[in-house]
Amino acid sequence: MSYKISSTNVKTSPYSNRRDLSRRQRGLGCQARRPSSKAYSTVVDIDYGASVALDIPSPTTTDRSVPRITVPLSSAVFREGSVELFGFTGLVAVLTILSRLSTRDELVRNHCHSIHPTLGRTRFPLVFTYTHTRPLMTLATIGTCWLLLSAMILTSQTSFASSATKPKSQAKRLTLDTMYPGLRKMEYAVRGKVVIAADQISDNLASGKSYPFDHIVYTNIGNPQSVGQQPLTWPRQVLALVDLPDAVGIQHPDILRLFPADAVARAKEIKEGLGGHGSGAYSHSKGCRAFRRDIAAFLQDRDGGLPAEPEDIFMTNGASAGINMMLNALVADSSCGVMIPIPQYPIYSATIDLLGGQKVGYYLNEANGWELNMEELERSLQEATEQGIKVNAFVLINPGNPSGTVLSRTNLQDIVRFCAKHNLVLLADEVYQENVYDENAEFVSCKRAAHEVGLLEDDGIELVSFHSISKGVFGECGRRGGYMELVGFNADVKDELYKLASANLCATVSGQIMTSLMVRGPDQGDVSYESHQAEKKAIFESLRRRSKIVSDGLNNIPGISCQTATGSMYCFPSVEMPKGALSAAEKMGVSPDTLYCMSLLERTGLCVVPASGFGQREGRYGFRTTFLPSEDEMARAVEQIREHYHEFCEMYA
Repeated sequence: MSYKISSTNVKTSPYSNRRDLSRRQRGLGCQARRPSSKAYSTVVDIDYGASVALDIPSPTTTDRSVPRITVPLSSAVFREGSVELFGFTGLVAVLTILSRLSTRDELVRNHCHSIHPTLGRTRFPLVFTYTHTRPLMTLATIGTCWLLLSAMILTSQTSFASSATKPKSQAKRLTLDTMYPGLRKMEYAVRGKVVIAADQISDNLASGKSYPFDHIVYTNIGNPQSVGQQPLTWPRQVLALVDLPDAVGIQHPDILRLFPADAVARAKEIKEGLGGHGSGAYSHSKGCRAFRRDIAAFLQDRDGGLPAEPEDIFMTNGASAGINMMLNALVADSSCGVMIPIPQYPIYSATIDLLGGQKVGYYLNEANGWELNMEELERSLQEATEQGIKVNAFVLINPGNPSGTVLSRTNLQDIVRFCAKHNLVLLADEVYQENVYDENAEFVSCKRAAHEVGLLEDDGIELVSFHSISKGVFGECGRRGGYMELVGFNADVKDELYKLASANLCATVSGQIMTSLMVRGPDQGDVSYESHQAEKKAIFESLRRRSKIVSDGLNNIPGISCQTATGSMYCFPSVEMPKGALSAAEKMGVSPDTLYCMSLLERTGLCVVPASGFGQREGRYGFRTTFLPSEDEMARAVEQIREHYHEFCEMYA
């Protein structure tokens, strides 16, 4: 009597559909057959991969998805996919080999997945064949095999027994190959590689690992309160009173001993505007109407009396949610393009990529304080049109992120004319409108610029402006409050946007409340007016000083050039890269400014963002930094950048 384990002669591509296999190839049960050679054979398992696979029946179940032992053909027992063993002793030897192999999971991982990783199957067809001159002994032999296999399963090591009781694993439904390609394509630099590394170093520092510094200085994102800015007192008092139940808040008998009268009065007004439900209930999908009236009054005052309608205002979870809503409406298909500044805030490039649209970049003029050039706008639009891109929107960020510049009134008037001329929807990102530090500069809204050139009266422009509580002097990023105002859109378009807003129910109510408090603070003469104004001024003046500390300090470092930050919260310097750094970055597969920023992080603990994440001209390198940490911290940071740059240039000379 002899026993033989060998591969079948089935000629099946590893990528064939399993349902196309014959019954014998699919291994449906152990079926005794009488081949033409007069030998008897039984199909133990038929599957894809590069190994012998034996079904192991569980003593407690008859389920066909039973665990399996997998034996690689490369095992010493098998030679060229086949080995012949003689007598009952030979069969025992095979079973002994099975018992001494590693766990099933390890075998599958080491011997199968590496062969056809794209398949949900891991083994290929093999037949357990035996030959005997006495057919009457066939059933006894089969029974003996299964008895021995069952006995060994019951007595095998715990890890194998555990894996044998688990259901057969299936391929994951959501993988990088099956997910939406736009999600894989999108990138968001301000929370990218350098920030991930900074978070890891911060964890290491907390666990006692030694570095040349004792903490990370996060200047990668405009998140003021995370780096020390204190919240304004009066808005928080009002918000606390709205959040509190009436009995321990606005109706408490001693409430005026605990909170200023104007905060209590405003909290009562807000609760009434919310229908008496407080901050825990959904609001109108556009936002509480009372808050939208506050915003409309603010806009009218800001823009010299230009009317603003509450129904044209949508309150959003920060400006980002409004930007996302508008891009969802504008990017109708993959041929749609949106003009974005270079450099730009990555939410625009990331969202356009996610939606499958086309980014149409226009360069800001760094040598001229990051101003716009009309010839550059026409060039960019013409090239995109010639490529078959249907450009339908234009993004403007003023004051600039990451450029830190404030555009002139003339520049803004040119931009609104350009958008009207080419029938482009203007997306005006104006979240830094309160952050203007240069006494010779002023913030002018795009709405006001459009009015000044006669476009509003002629219904000649479609404009959306965005604002947020995250910037300015409030710095309430975590509250997620903001709004967008629609100007010049048809009523049916606004209805569709309202439907989109309704699908998200409403913006966070605490963010809506804080937005109302930003656009309408305590009235002059109220008990909190002077202290509120003093707190805002202190934050603003410190930001003004920090902008100068950083922009002037960086600009005084040989090899680094930085335009003066006249607005926003950022500096965007260019850095001359030594040739060695260019070569090293190419070998590592990263941008040169990513290499620089990682080196800066590891040597100093400063977390900045590579300029490549915002877009820049070919051959330019640099980084973006906020100036939000304290004045002393930013002064130290500039010196650390100076010292590190010298070391970096020596290292990669």
